[in-house]
Amino acid sequence: MLAKPISNSAHARAAVAGDPESLHANLTEAERVRTGALYGREPMAALEFSLEHSRECCLSIVDDATGVVGMFGIAPFPQWPGAGTIWLTPSERLLRDHKLIFLQQCPRWIAYMLERYEVAFNLVPEHDETEIRWLKWCGFEFIGTYEKYGPSLTPHWLFAKARDGEMRRRHERLFEEGPFAAPDPEAIAS
Repeated sequence: MLAKPISNSAHARAAVAGDPESLHANLTEAERVRTGALYGREPMAALEFSLEHSRECCLSIVDDATGVVGMFGIAPFPQWPGAGTIWLTPSERLLRDHKLIFLQQCPRWIAYMLERYEVAFNLVPEHDETEIRWLKWCGFEFIGTYEKYGPSLTPHWLFAKARDGEMRRRHERLFEEGPFAAPDPEAIAS
């Protein structure tokens, strides 16, 4: 995937090793806390973890004046062959200065990611309005709620999207039950 301008002062490109540090510098303190809490790690470690596990398919949104203002990608989910977990870490600057053009181009990027995975999903904290709106915008389907999930053991909403109708049928169980047949907070808290 080639670098592509997303506005007069920003572009998207494949993520590289220094991007988590650049994004970390552009996050507000509240955004850092949120990022760390999602993964049960320090914020910088969470960003590095996301990049490392999405190495095959991770994009950075780079503001020419300030550096990386957002990253998103998809990581393999070995427990469910053909599936990947999609994620987004936006900064306030991305949402303020580049939101519309970013959203316009997301469907193309999601389609690119789904060339590599049959289905993508995410379990989003129910209060994370930004990521919920983003997933809906990108055509992800709300599947249901896990009442206790992640390090915080809080309610998370499951969203999923298949590459096409055939993949949707092939992964029907994911769309009906979610990625974990019996949501056990102890088993999925990590």
